Amino acid sequence: MLKREIEGIQYLRGLAAVAVVVDHTCGMAVGKYFGTQVLDGLLYQGARGVDLFFLISGFIISTISFRGADLSPSISLADFAERRFARIVPLMWLAILSYAIFRVLGRGTFYPGEYLRALVLFPAGDVQPNQIWTLRHEALFYTLFALSFLCGRRMLWILMLWGISPIIYALMALPTKPDTTVGQFLRILFHPVNIEFLTGFAIGVLWLTRTNAFSFSVPISPTIICLGAITAYMLIGHRLGLSFESPISTGISSLICALILLFGVHVRCHGGLLDRFGRLLGDASYSIYLFHPHVISPLLGFWSRFASQTPITLVIVVTAISAISAGLLIHHYVERPLVAVTRKLLRRDTLIDRPA
Repeated sequence: MLKREIEGIQYLRGLAAVAVVVDHTCGMAVGKYFGTQVLDGLLYQGARGVDLFFLISGFIISTISFRGADLSPSISLADFAERRFARIVPLMWLAILSYAIFRVLGRGTFYPGEYLRALVLFPAGDVQPNQIWTLRHEALFYTLFALSFLCGRRMLWILMLWGISPIIYALMALPTKPDTTVGQFLRILFHPVNIEFLTGFAIGVLWLTRTNAFSFSVPISPTIICLGAITAYMLIGHRLGLSFESPISTGISSLICALILLFGVHVRCHGGLLDRFGRLLGDASYSIYLFHPHVISPLLGFWSRFASQTPITLVIVVTAISAISAGLLIHHYVERPLVAVTRKLLRRDTLIDRPA
């Protein structure tokens, strides 16, 4: 993939992580500590960053795994599994275990079942910390992609059927018992966000077969435009009440995020200060996503106890910036060395790819 496309995707990934941090900061500050609403709940739509993450995952997996227009695999099943494991799992384990320790020390609470399910990405039941729910869907997508393309026979129908299964599931109105393990598993297997992975995957295939030579320039930093696009998407989500639980909502989200993703894929990036910052956020997006609750919860607790009269807007801004800054540091000093060590232990020499 050309460098400019990777950079555009990185800007989107970083800003999507920032949006999630803003959502969680606002949700915890308003719902748990300060009780004062901000912007009529608009900031909760930072959760829409997850929709964009899922499309980006579909796009990246298709473009790094195929040689070209014939969609022949450029990576073996073993290499694919190793790269995904090294990039996703060790840092996730560290985030979960450290979160559990902080909760025990800070609140004296411990939820062994929820932490264990998170550690193994078990596809049913609650997990802690809460943001691990998205990685269960990522793992499911990786598995079905590998079954469809990397196991000797191309079986595109597996991935396609999974991608449209939320629509079929909703139309059939199949009964489920969400309080049972089977019901929870079916809800995850046929979750509406499958549509988003499939949309991103389709855009990646289109890029490989049709549009990889196309690019355009914009008169201002692409990072600014990406920020504006994500903000506009949050406004639309707030107006329409978009959620993760409806195929209609995820269909709308997929369409909007597809337009944003196409911009990021094809825009030329010239490396100015803002673009370098956008690249930095993108590189650290996984660390930001995994570790922001470690910072948000204690900082808000401290703030509400010792400076409860602070304007809520200032609380949210400072807390979110602190969480993002911590993620940047963790990426540099923990994530990168941890991935390198993991790959060395797995005895592979391939380059470290960015997390999808």
